[in-house]
Amino acid sequence: MNHYSSNIREAVLEDAAEITEVHVQSWKESYKGIVEQDYLDCISFAERLKQRKNILSGHSDKGKNLIVFNHRNQIIGFCDIGIARDERFMGCGEIYAIYILKGYQREGIGTALWKQSVNYFKTRNLIPFYVLVLEQNWSARMFYEKHRGTIAHVEAITLGNHSYKEICYCFKECV
Repeated sequence: MNHYSSNIREAVLEDAAEITEVHVQSWKESYKGIVEQDYLDCISFAERLKQRKNILSGHSDKGKNLIVFNHRNQIIGFCDIGIARDERFMGCGEIYAIYILKGYQREGIGTALWKQSVNYFKTRNLIPFYVLVLEQNWSARMFYEKHRGTIAHVEAITLGNHSYKEICYCFKECV
């Protein structure tokens, strides 16, 4: 068993600000050079905090479950998971997001969050499940391909004023 799994728990409303900090910082670090800088510069902490509080207050539309990774009483990563938002995948699960602060990446934390997510989907009969990844996010793509994700489809999305390709990885078999 991965020693990181003992540091994973469900988030509570009091975690909202710290999770939002990780979310905003991770976006700016992970998508630099992938997403236009003007979009990254306009990410609003206040807007993301409001969204996060809504999720953690139980006012989200799909019953999202949020898991955080704690390290020395500091949240350094999180994972949003739940019921698929896309009607094409009704009855399936979805990983909405996995973000880990850059300084803690490649230490097994993503895999620990992944394993918790798979367990969540298995216990709720939400397999297969899927995740959406920007085509140019090679780090995330390699992670999901390592976990046997297969490409279900590719679509164009818009972030700000720019168009990007987004890949849908589907996971039918889980370890």
